[in-house]
Amino acid sequence: MYIDRLLHLEMDVEGTAEQLTKTRESVIDDVMLLMGYSYLCPNRIIAMAIDIYERIIIEEAEPSKKPQAILALLRRFSRDRVSKVASFLLHPGQPPAAAVGGKDAKPPEPNVRASQFVATASLISLNLVDLRMVWSYLEPSEKKIQEAWSHLNFRYEAKLKTVSIVDLSGKQNLARDKRYFNGCAKNFNLMLNQKIRLVEAMISINDWCNACVMLTQLRRICRPCMNHYIRQALPLA
Repeated sequence: MYIDRLLHLEMDVEGTAEQLTKTRESVIDDVMLLMGYSYLCPNRIIAMAIDIYERIIIEEAEPSKKPQAILALLRRFSRDRVSKVASFLLHPGQPPAAAVGGKDAKPPEPNVRASQFVATASLISLNLVDLRMVWSYLEPSEKKIQEAWSHLNFRYEAKLKTVSIVDLSGKQNLARDKRYFNGCAKNFNLMLNQKIRLVEAMISINDWCNACVMLTQLRRICRPCMNHYIRQALPLA
């Protein structure tokens, strides 16, 4: 109800700017008061606000227009709390154990919308969410990324040595080596999925400062340019 009232204030054209600001602050005060009396869960309010913020910025014809009422509400919470909730929302839901069991089971597809990464990137750009905290929650860990990169780099070096070789005898298993390399490349691209989607989102809103921070972090453990998602994102910027 209170969130709806905040959204209606965005569309109210009758009141003056001062009246709208005063009413907005009054509604937000009511929300904070109810949370203080344990009638509302702070994390649920933050999650709802972020979901609504995501919907508005995606549907808004002019991306420069921000839902000020929602941002004003989020600013009432600590940056750490908003960052933790935003990180939680980026984690794909896990299917039941029965759904993933079995011999022919396939790995679950992430159900996180691309627009969620855009909303999170926008909140990071507005300094409402801590980039380093969100980054630490994204899967997989940097250790796993480094392991995937090491396997790919090893196969890459081996593949370079066979570029000028013409195998007439058929004993050098070049086709097998190619399959191994392609498998390592596919694994490396999938391994970086969540982190790369956040980089893509940051580039899409033209926040190059934070995008460079993430790319520099990745550069310490692998070569981001080897990932085709990054190569596709940069020409679109």
